[in-house]
Amino acid sequence: MPTPPIEKPYPDFPLTIHRGSGQWCKRIAGKRYYFGPLADWKGALEKYLAERHALQLGKTRDEARALAAGGDPETGVTVNELVNRFLEDKREQWQQGRLTERSFEDYCGVGRLLISCFGRSAVVTELTVNDFARLQKFLHNGRQLITVRNLITKVKVVFNHAVDRELLDRPVKFGRGFHIPKQLVDREKIDKPVYTFEAADLRGVLRLADQRMQAMIYLGINGAMGNRDVAMIRERHIDFDGGWIDYPRRKTGQQRAFPLWPETAAALKETVANRPTAKRAEEYDGIFISRNGLMMAHKNCYQVTRLFRQLLNTAGEFPDGVGFYTLRRTFITVGRETGLDAVVKHVAGHRANSVTDGYTAHFDDQKLVDVCTHVRSWLFESSGRRSAERPTIIN
Repeated sequence: MPTPPIEKPYPDFPLTIHRGSGQWCKRIAGKRYYFGPLADWKGALEKYLAERHALQLGKTRDEARALAAGGDPETGVTVNELVNRFLEDKREQWQQGRLTERSFEDYCGVGRLLISCFGRSAVVTELTVNDFARLQKFLHNGRQLITVRNLITKVKVVFNHAVDRELLDRPVKFGRGFHIPKQLVDREKIDKPVYTFEAADLRGVLRLADQRMQAMIYLGINGAMGNRDVAMIRERHIDFDGGWIDYPRRKTGQQRAFPLWPETAAALKETVANRPTAKRAEEYDGIFISRNGLMMAHKNCYQVTRLFRQLLNTAGEFPDGVGFYTLRRTFITVGRETGLDAVVKHVAGHRANSVTDGYTAHFDDQKLVDVCTHVRSWLFESSGRRSAERPTIIN
């Protein structure tokens, strides 16, 4: 009788020695499975390769063996290959200007979610309706319904792409349950009304903010800029002499421009004067450079939201979900009081919803001034507060 080996047959051998049972084993999805005696490492490896995909999908050992007996799972397209092929095409579209950077990053996030839920080596053709029901539960973890609905749509785009590219010979069956009705999303909006800042509260937040955060806040309330746009803004986008910003919205690529408040211009100038030196030559004109010498967008543009939320926690009692994007919502809400909806859309970088919106988008700069001045007056002069109580801005 051959002596069982005491070491793996080669360094990258995927199975582990279980000396108590004298078998090769592997922990899959949190559970240990045995694949044969130590003396027969080739047979154990063959069983493992034939059964691992089904076990990773949460199927029982009997189901895995039945699937293995029906064919070689190695011939199928894996989730890892599916995601990589999809992202290769999307990267090419992005580089050619046919896809926005934001959309490409969103698809990268969807790919990571698929791999996290199903595993890299799961065979796509073996995914069942129950597996997509499990994915939907995975997507619900800590996310709003509208976010889950958008993610489900993007997941279907990934799998339908595989059919279009002939990676799969038939469409994947998602099941009727892999869907969020729009009515449920609308009900969630009713239960969670949109929050906007009160002028007095926002003035209090500004008083507590450091100089750099003041500049960020002013960009949000002066021009409806979101966290990504703030993190990636550069000097080339700002006309300090004329007091204007001309900066397309990164999410939509829409052109937009708006006048700077004196407070916004002063805070930006101070930020530029005190920013760390950029490590990368191409980022020399970035406005918000972190202490590590990189623009905030490189690490994570959402740190703008994180820092702002920390400030809100210090400033007072603000509801969950209130963040930097709330500044944008507040600008739009207050700006629409002027009746110049098309102008507000232009500042916010919203796409035109109709042909007539496109016609009314041609207006003179004075209307942009009117909207931004109205929002400034709301912030500094509403609620009967005296001008002496305005936040102090570094000159």
